[in-house]
Amino acid sequence: MKAALLILLFLIGGAIALQAADLPPRDPSDDLSPMMAGFLVIGLCLALFLFGVGLVLAAIVAASAGIMIALGVISSAALVGLLQRRLSAGVRALHYQVLVVAVIPGAIGALWLASHLFDLHLRTSQILTIGALAGAGVGLLFAFALDVAIQLSYRRFIAPGLASEAARLPTART
Repeated sequence: MKAALLILLFLIGGAIALQAADLPPRDPSDDLSPMMAGFLVIGLCLALFLFGVGLVLAAIVAASAGIMIALGVISSAALVGLLQRRLSAGVRALHYQVLVVAVIPGAIGALWLASHLFDLHLRTSQILTIGALAGAGVGLLFAFALDVAIQLSYRRFIAPGLASEAARLPTART
């Protein structure tokens, strides 16, 4: 893989060097061509757009982390891991809590939208309560399904490799 990359790099470098050798000398009075200026403007606009998208994503991640810390999700998952003395228990608790907290706003929004589309006469407090309860239930079900899928894939793909690797290790005999 590295050899192929090096060959490709040398070919590109050689092509650039040959092309540069064939170019006539540059006229100092020649300004930036309109085509090149257009590409420059398009590239700068694309870079600014991607920079803005990165800022928005960073703000969303920071706000989500702040909400998780404020709700005590991270600290309670760490406490579960410490009490059970297993990292996997803490990660599993974090996984369940993050999915529940992430699904609740979506369920509230879906119930609000359904109540407006289908003329359900629900008060705002009822929408919030029913949506939060439904979101917590759906979040727990989704977390459980994802947990089972992760366990099955671990047993299917990772655990057999670990067993064969452990069989090759020498054992200490006393």
